[in-house]
Amino acid sequence: MEDIVSHYEREIEENNSTIENLVKKRNVLEEERSKTRIEKEKILVEKSNLKLLKKRLEELENNKKNLTDLKNKLKEMLSKEGYTDVQEILAKFNFKNLKELHQYVISLNEEYARKETEIDKLIEDISKIEREIDELQREKEEMIKIDKEIKENKKILQHLIHLRRVLMKNFLSQWVVQKRLLGTIKHTAASYLLRFTCGQYSNVDLVPTKPTGERGSGILLTVLDESDGIVKSKDMLSFGDRTAVGLALRLGISKTMSRIKPLKESPQKTPRIRCVLLDEPLGGLDVSRRKEVVDQLVEDEGFEQIFLITHMEIDRKEEIPRVIVRKEGNVSVAEFIASKEET
Repeated sequence: MEDIVSHYEREIEENNSTIENLVKKRNVLEEERSKTRIEKEKILVEKSNLKLLKKRLEELENNKKNLTDLKNKLKEMLSKEGYTDVQEILAKFNFKNLKELHQYVISLNEEYARKETEIDKLIEDISKIEREIDELQREKEEMIKIDKEIKENKKILQHLIHLRRVLMKNFLSQWVVQKRLLGTIKHTAASYLLRFTCGQYSNVDLVPTKPTGERGSGILLTVLDESDGIVKSKDMLSFGDRTAVGLALRLGISKTMSRIKPLKESPQKTPRIRCVLLDEPLGGLDVSRRKEVVDQLVEDEGFEQIFLITHMEIDRKEEIPRVIVRKEGNVSVAEFIASKEET
């Protein structure tokens, strides 16, 4: 029994010794593995650094090549401008280094950009001014043309005035105008005026006036106001008075022209005015004067026909033939109404 126990004890001791040895070996292997891992990591880092270094070397080579190209280009540029190196340029323009030269170039570029902007603005202003000049030139040419036309028209007008004066002297004798013609018109118009104004105005006087400036001779009109005994010119009359005077003169002139020779050489047989046309002669007259005018026209035997156009309501309309014009929709309709004698 003791032998067996001793045997197992020896085996246990041997096993413990073996275990200790194995543990030591394991620790050694662990240390070696750790060292190997560290070495591997170092190798990987070095490999990565080598790649970066290689890439950097390639970049340096490219930069070196580019730098060489730039140097060659710089030499060519300097050679074209007559310089051997940059220092010669710096010395010539009093720059200490390239930085100062670079700043100067930047300022020049900025100034150049400003000048270009100013030049563009000036070009635009010049174009605008040129357009205005062209427009003014066209206006000037047009004004010259108009001025020329005005001068030509003035010459023609002066010539016509001269011809009128010369021809009038030969066409109508002074005696016909001042004595016979105006005298007859005054007498005839006065009879109309006395009735048209209900007896207020009479004694129509027509006095020739001398030529003034470019205008020819005229006629000064005056009438006698029976109510106050004052001789009045046209400017002293009311609108209604002037209307009555104008109507009397028109009828007086029309009747006179059928009885007097216009020329010295005219034949004894003169043209006769058989009708007269009066367009809206009643507008400026009051009721009493309108009645007198209508009565005179109805009773007047100096003309074969008198055409009266009016919008006024008149008396004695049954005694005369009428044409009434009225609107029916968009159409004007005329209706003839005969006088009592004709019906």
